[in-house]
Amino acid sequence: MLPVSEYVTLQSAAAANGNGTSIPVADYATIVIQVTGTFSAVIWPEVSVDGSNWVSTYARYYANNVLNTYLSSTGMYLFHVTGARYFRTRIASYSSGSVTIVGLLTTAIRNENLFNAGSLSDTTSNPTCTYLGSLGSLFNGTTWDRQRGNVEATALASAARTATVNSSDQTNYNARGVIVTLDVTAVTDTPSLTLSIEAKMGSSYEALLTASAAVTATGIHSYIVYPGVGSASGDVVQVAGFPLPRTWRVTVTHGDTDSATYSVSVCTIL
Repeated sequence: MLPVSEYVTLQSAAAANGNGTSIPVADYATIVIQVTGTFSAVIWPEVSVDGSNWVSTYARYYANNVLNTYLSSTGMYLFHVTGARYFRTRIASYSSGSVTIVGLLTTAIRNENLFNAGSLSDTTSNPTCTYLGSLGSLFNGTTWDRQRGNVEATALASAARTATVNSSDQTNYNARGVIVTLDVTAVTDTPSLTLSIEAKMGSSYEALLTASAAVTATGIHSYIVYPGVGSASGDVVQVAGFPLPRTWRVTVTHGDTDSATYSVSVCTIL
């Protein structure tokens, strides 16, 4: 059976507080309303079974998929009305302007749970429904983060340094390991650089890999932390068979105060 729909007017250029038109919705599943006008007021969408006692209901804003208990701006909003007998949009806290609200009732069930992929971002809060974005996300213990492929980043930008330096904390979203590359482009006198890859455990750092040989000249030196990694060869000078935790960093320890110009790049590995 094809869906049945009905166009209704709930508020027509309303310029005061008021309940507006109460419409029967028992034969419908959803209603989409459109709020227009220039006004300063609060709109409370409400449902009822007996027509006398009303309770507020959530609106899902089309522009950003956010749930709202009341409306104070123009736009389009979606409601589920299954199980209710009446629906209305009550205006309260009116101070100026006029409000027009029209709606489209339909027997079709609108699945707003798959409504917007805009939630596909890091630290997305726990949804009350399944967002499209969360289908490609992983729970981090508090919120949801996007899954990644192999990702390249700069842990330390190229600069001349004379003292030990730590990178900022790096976040590993879903990789198993990492390649860290120390690229030394210039040295003065006899610097000595020892790189380490460190896991953050609470407020302290524990070394997963510490270079067994210090770097004293220009060149590229790569280090790999990955479960089951093979032997070092070529520019890969050292490996360690550990998994990479969520929070980690790179430290370059200077053995003296002689200057070395270098950068540290990283590439996480799935």
